[in-house]
Amino acid sequence: MAGFLATFLAAAFLATFFLATFFLVATGFLAAFLAAFFFVVFFFAAMALCCLITRITAIFSSGVMTPTEIRERIACPRLPPKLF
Repeated sequence: MAGFLATFLAAAFLATFFLATFFLVATGFLAAFLAAFFFVVFFFAAMALCCLITRITAIFSSGVMTPTEIRERIACPRLPPKLF
């Protein structure tokens, strides 16, 4: 499933890139800028989605865990406590 999603997202990125190029040639700078802007936005949103799916898949494939353990593994790492 993750492979299919990654392939789909890569195809969407390429399509958006070619769309931006088409708008640059056909209609001028503003449309190309908007297409490139949405390309960047969708790229980072898709990267975040892929990372989240990968983390959740890894968590659930690692064995039986309690909901608290799952929340702790998904959470971003925290800074270590100060010693002094």
